[in-house]
Amino acid sequence: MDSQEKSQKLTRVLRWTARVWSIPAILFAGGHLLFPESNGGGEVFWYEWLALGAMFASVFALLLAWWKEKIGGWASLGLLAIALIIYAIYRQEFFPIQGLVVLLVGIVIPAALFLTADRMRMAQTS
Repeated sequence: MDSQEKSQKLTRVLRWTARVWSIPAILFAGGHLLFPESNGGGEVFWYEWLALGAMFASVFALLLAWWKEKIGGWASLGLLAIALIIYAIYRQEFFPIQGLVVLLVGIVIPAALFLTADRMRMAQTS
């Protein structure tokens, strides 16, 4: 097996690892959109809806990455950054650490894997 074949195999493994890794985040976001939870009667402010919308869009960009890895990966990371910035500006605090760990594992890692697979695929064609 030459290095080109090994590189192609590694690219496929990275792509499928990212896809499988993104499934729980996609199912979680889809479930929350289909079956929203009650917020206990508390008031929800517009910036919370905006941040939440950007976060959901970030997760669904992972679904786009199944088809277009580069666009979906960057969109996912960018939308997640926007959600965190909106949260930080209006709440005057950083996102809770527990939530950051979940976002890192659920969104950032598969997005980075999609981008890495795309970069490797592009290197193989040149």
